[in-house]
Amino acid sequence: MPTLPKGTGVSHFTERGYRCYRYLLRGFILVGLNDYKILLALDSRFFKVARFFLYLLKPILKAMKFFERGYILAFK
Repeated sequence: MPTLPKGTGVSHFTERGYRCYRYLLRGFILVGLNDYKILLALDSRFFKVARFFLYLLKPILKAMKFFERGYILAFK
């Protein structure tokens, strides 16, 4: 979903049982918005390093509301 209607946030979907993911690097890295688990599309060294940095920066990125911007995938 590129944009959500005004007044609708990710919590609108998570409260209804949807699993929501924010995708980064054109979908090669997914961040679960329910539990902030970081999933990788490829098992390469580059993506493992990217996951490590996202893991280290996760508290800062959550505080900056970084994961609230951009595209999300939502499904049950």
